[in-house]
Amino acid sequence: MPGKGTIGIEVPNQNPEMVSMRSVLATEKFQNTTMDLPIALGATGQGKSVGINAILVSLLYKMHPAQLKFVLVDPKKVELTLFRKIERHFLAKLPGEADAIITDTKKVITTLNSLCIEMDNRYDLLKNGHVRNLKEYNQKFISRKLNPNDGHRFLPFIVLIIDEFADLMMTAGKEVETPIARIAQLARAVGIHLVIATQRPSVNIITGTIKANFPARLAFRVLSKIDSRTILDSGGADQLIGRGDMLLSTDRDPMFEEAARMIVMHQQGSTSLIQRKLKLGYNRAGRIIDQLEAAHIVGPFEGSKAREVLIPDEYSLEQFLSTLDKEK
Repeated sequence: MPGKGTIGIEVPNQNPEMVSMRSVLATEKFQNTTMDLPIALGATGQGKSVGINAILVSLLYKMHPAQLKFVLVDPKKVELTLFRKIERHFLAKLPGEADAIITDTKKVITTLNSLCIEMDNRYDLLKNGHVRNLKEYNQKFISRKLNPNDGHRFLPFIVLIIDEFADLMMTAGKEVETPIARIAQLARAVGIHLVIATQRPSVNIITGTIKANFPARLAFRVLSKIDSRTILDSGGADQLIGRGDMLLSTDRDPMFEEAARMIVMHQQGSTSLIQRKLKLGYNRAGRIIDQLEAAHIVGPFEGSKAREVLIPDEYSLEQFLSTLDKEK
């Protein structure tokens, strides 16, 4: 078992059972759970689109239309058409656009840039409302402590879902990657979330920037161990049955906080320092550095130089880590 001194043995179930959507939605654990939305990957026909549909339905089940809006991007034009029926209540679209489900690449770029503007506007509202996150802001607004005449408004969650991310990366590249990375990095605190799916798990599509900003990763069956490592940083997805079963990688490394404290104490953002001090392998130390970058504890890669440490002292780090825990 990764990170533990134990061995896990998988035993196949002789009497497999169908797990219905209703049986999951009815549980108390589902009602109370909170988790980052994922990046999903899988070969054709392995259940990826069904998984996206399940995420959509689960959110529809939990939220009122006033609390939630979807932005749906479907380059293949057929995967998300089922959700046209909820356009009036749940789908958000740009002013002047007739179609709520976006299929044109140019419109996708415009939509992503518009979401970045909305994100910045929401941060301004949070700052003016003297709160730190969307939940506190909406509670304050509902309690009539924020004046609508000053521009304040109830802020619904916005969930952006992109069904075939590879098509966008191949046609638009950096024009798509940059706003998506920015939304994934910064938008969670203001209630904007992102789900992306692809069937092409190459490093040109799932770049280091994209991976670093998606702590939750969902892998359906893929064709090779290399594809599995691209999404999960480990093998295993290539050995799935291919009947909708999947592997889920969530949250940060168990050594994340210890590595952060050591990096800030030494003021040196180095993979080799994590390897040496925490006695970890290169791959795991590299993943922790990526997670530290995504959390804005260290700066971006600068060639042979050590990364810049963005937090000046251990006291500031402890405050920052407690904020991260509250956001989870």
